[in-house]
Amino acid sequence: MMIVAPSNNRSPSDGESADRMDKTPVASDVVVCVDEPDSAAGLLPHAVILAKALGGTISLLHVMEARDNDAAPIDPIDWGIQKRAVRNRLLANAKQFESPDQSIDIHVLEGSCIEQVRRFLADRPNDAAVVLGENQSLPGHTGGFVDVVLASSEVSILLVPTDAPLTKTQRYTKILVPIDGSGRSASALPTALRLAKATQATLVLCHVTPPPGLTKIGAVDREAIELGDRVTARNKRVGQAHLNRLMESVSDCGVPISTRTVVGGDVRRALIKMMHDEGADFLVMASHGQSGHADVPLGNVANHILTQSKIPVLMVRQRLKSAEEHAFSGTTSEGIRQPSDLRK
Repeated sequence: MMIVAPSNNRSPSDGESADRMDKTPVASDVVVCVDEPDSAAGLLPHAVILAKALGGTISLLHVMEARDNDAAPIDPIDWGIQKRAVRNRLLANAKQFESPDQSIDIHVLEGSCIEQVRRFLADRPNDAAVVLGENQSLPGHTGGFVDVVLASSEVSILLVPTDAPLTKTQRYTKILVPIDGSGRSASALPTALRLAKATQATLVLCHVTPPPGLTKIGAVDREAIELGDRVTARNKRVGQAHLNRLMESVSDCGVPISTRTVVGGDVRRALIKMMHDEGADFLVMASHGQSGHADVPLGNVANHILTQSKIPVLMVRQRLKSAEEHAFSGTTSEGIRQPSDLRK
């Protein structure tokens, strides 16, 4: 299953303190999109926690779309009966999770599912957080609901695997936050702090130090091995120092925080392993990291985690500036990309 969260998280500069970001007001409407009304029962517990943490409303949304293979014209009376039945099932599911301070609005829309969801999200007065099922798909659409949301809006996404159920009385206990040293990755920290406060969870800031990229042509000599070891030790030391600075900057937020630094050959697999080793039951991460592109909805690491994680993953999307398109976007190449020089 999957949830989508607020998009007003910006990419802070590397020197900006996280406690300052945490004080920025955030209100995000949580939108639970379901393809089947009864699947709402598995998504609403997560939506309630998210709405409490982010101070937003909850909307339960279902779109009725005529099937492409329906040969006969739609009977308006039968369609109306179906719509009322869907609404009643949504209301029954919502009633289980409503409280005096948290109501759930029901919306049964008609027409193109893709267009209706896009329009609904665009019309939200606050930034929207969308809740989706892990295997949820759109009627008449080959891709998943997740792909459509990623491609059509800047909302963030919380993916809740089907084997990670949550009841009304449960909460998250340990939240993992991957940090790669970039301002983009740190932009997920304010949301993680709010979620940890709302659930009284422990926050674990983690950093994966990738091994240095040494050219491996021929035999690897002792000098190369020693150089690689020195670079790895330096990168791990710098990564840990960065985590320590972030932890210190939010030490007065009332959330238990620890750090974890590991050396991994593949960042994606190292993060998956870290989730298991730490016993984390929730992960919050930015959609783009140090080398992300602004013209793609999320980076390679984020995409892998989103699809392979066995625990809920809140993917925080950022509105990236043009200058932040890629870590190497500002580089130039003298001579090679200037053929006119060859004619001089």
